[in-house]
Amino acid sequence: MATRDEFIREVGVFLGLPKELAGIDFPPHWLPARDGIGIEAKFPVACDGTQLGDRLTVVAVPATRSFHINLLHVGVCVSRLDFDPMQPHPNTMFAGQDGLPSMVSGHHFHRWSINTRFIKGDGTTELLKHAEELPTTVRTFDQALRWFCHEVNIALPHGHLVDYPGVLL
Repeated sequence: MATRDEFIREVGVFLGLPKELAGIDFPPHWLPARDGIGIEAKFPVACDGTQLGDRLTVVAVPATRSFHINLLHVGVCVSRLDFDPMQPHPNTMFAGQDGLPSMVSGHHFHRWSINTRFIKGDGTTELLKHAEELPTTVRTFDQALRWFCHEVNIALPHGHLVDYPGVLL
């Protein structure tokens, strides 16, 4: 098992590598979400054409028109986008050290680099506690997916078939 510092470096390398998503040439297969709220689709992440178990998940809640996009590396969420205008996010008392407000209203992004302080000694984290607001230009599912993929170095081609389920945002 990696130490805290080894895991932080490993994730930094992973995020720096160019990546692509497998299975985006077909409409996603939506299944009930793990937490019982909403539905989710999972997409394998490949680096240099090789899949090593990393994945991008999208959890959608059509009833509220909200969604969450997660990037998982070795089973740990290392970046997350929360697109829910009704869900403010409180940052910790350390937020100012990262140039963040104490509270983020609405849509937000949990960036790896502002959450490494929360990695435990065994190289895991339960929560990405700090978030930043999304740019105001990100208003739709496709815009959010593209913005997220750009931030985590995933190439998302035009013409992909990953759409929000059931309703158009």
